Amino acid sequence: MQPVAIGICIQLLSVTFLESLELGEEFASESESGGSEMKAGTRTEITETAQFTSRSARLVICAILFLAVVSLTGHAQTSSHIGPELDTDTRRAQAVAAFEHGDYAEALLDVQWLVSRNDPLGQTYFGRMFRDGLGLPQNDDQAVYWFRLAAEQGDAAAQSNLGRMYFLGRGVLPDAARAAVWFRLAAEQGEREAQAALGHMYQTGRGVTRNDAQAFNWFRLAAEQGHANSQASLGLMYEYGRGTRRSLSEALRWYRIGAEQDHGLSQSLLGVMYRDGLGIPQDDVQAVNWFRRAAGQGAAFAQACLADMYEHGRGVEQDYVEAYKWLSLAASDGLRDAAGARDLLAARMSPQQLNEARRKAREFTHGSR
Repeated sequence: MQPVAIGICIQLLSVTFLESLELGEEFASESESGGSEMKAGTRTEITETAQFTSRSARLVICAILFLAVVSLTGHAQTSSHIGPELDTDTRRAQAVAAFEHGDYAEALLDVQWLVSRNDPLGQTYFGRMFRDGLGLPQNDDQAVYWFRLAAEQGDAAAQSNLGRMYFLGRGVLPDAARAAVWFRLAAEQGEREAQAALGHMYQTGRGVTRNDAQAFNWFRLAAEQGHANSQASLGLMYEYGRGTRRSLSEALRWYRIGAEQDHGLSQSLLGVMYRDGLGIPQDDVQAVNWFRRAAGQGAAFAQACLADMYEHGRGVEQDYVEAYKWLSLAASDGLRDAAGARDLLAARMSPQQLNEARRKAREFTHGSR
C-alpha cells in the first residue's frame, strides 16, 4: 500500500478520534456539574454530541473503506506514475485530465499525492469524488470535510462546493446563511457557479436579505462568464425591470446568448419574445422554432407553448394530434394546467386522433430516455 494513502487515513482517523474524545470529556464534565437539574441547553448539547459521535463513527468507517479502495487501486499505477518524482503542477494537471476523462481510478492516484501535501486542488477533487461517489464510496460527511480544508485555504471551487453543501443540507445541517458566506467568498474570486447561486439567493431572499440590485449584479457577472442559467435570469430581470431599468432589447440579447448555448429556458423565453413581438418583430415561425428546440429537451413550459401553436395553427399547420402530444408531455413533467388543457382539447378530437396522439407521446418519452 502507498505511504501517501496510509498517511491520509491515519490523519483522518486521528482527527475524528480526538474530536470524539474531546467532546466526550466536555459531555462528562457538563453532566457532573449539571446534577439532576439538567437544563434544556445541556440536553441540546447532549443531542448534538451524540450526533457528532455518530458522524465521527461514520468518518472512521469511511476511512477504513478508503483504505480498502486504495489497496485495490494501488496496483493500478501506469507508466506515467513510474520514474522520477513529479512536481505539484504536473500532478495537478494529471489529476484534472484524468478526472475530466472519467478515469477516476487514475485521478485518485494523483489526488492522493496532492492531498498528502495539503494541496487545496487535491482536497477539492477528493471532496467531489466523495460527494458524487466517483472512484470512492459516496459519503457527504467526507465531502464536507475535504471541501472545508480546501475552502479554508482560499480555494474558490471548494468554497463554492461547500456553500452548496450547506445550502442543500448535505453532510451538514441546512444553513442558507452560512451557504451565502461561502458562496460570497468564492464569487468575489470570480467563481461563476457561486456568483449564480448568490444571485439566486438575493433574488429569493434565502439566507440573505432580498435585494434585486444585488441579484442583478451577481447574475450579470456569472452571465458574462457564459453561465447559461444566469443569462436567462439576467434576461428576465431586464424584461421586468427588476434590479435595473427595463430593457426588452437587453432581455432579448441575453435570451439569445443562452438559447445559442442550447439552454432550454432561454430558448423558451426567446420563443415568447418572437410570439408576442416583444422587442422584436412578431414572428410565429421563429417562435415555433425556439419552442420546438426547448421542448425537445424536455422543457415543460416550451412544450405547452408549442402545443398552443399547434392547436391554433400559429407558425405551423393546425394539428390537434401534435398539440395533444405536447400537452401530455408537459403534464407528465408536472406543468400546472397542462393536463386540464389537454383534456379540453381531447373533447374536440376523434378516438383515432387520441390514440395516435397518445402513441406519439409514448414514443417521444421512450426515445428521450
